[in-house]
Amino acid sequence: MNGRVWDPNRGLILADVCDDPVYCGEYLPRRYNELHVMMNPVGYISVEKSEAYLHLPNGYYIALAAICDSNEEAEQELLRFKLFAPKVYVAKTAIYMGCIH
Repeated sequence: MNGRVWDPNRGLILADVCDDPVYCGEYLPRRYNELHVMMNPVGYISVEKSEAYLHLPNGYYIALAAICDSNEEAEQELLRFKLFAPKVYVAKTAIYMGCIH
């Protein structure tokens, strides 16, 4: 979960004490397909707030399996996950990749 914890009042957030004091106690959306590009370059499944992603309805927690650069790549990933998650789908959205501080 990349350091996120469940708080019954605030939902899914970074712990109040964390590596990035700007975002401690806040929700921080996933922005990459890897946990850590250099130390852990393997993709992962995460739980995210739907409002963090354009064109998705607000107020839901979603399982995010892959972030892809092209529709072709997304369709390949879809086939991998469809075996154990039959309702999986591709959602086109945009993710801000600039500085977040």
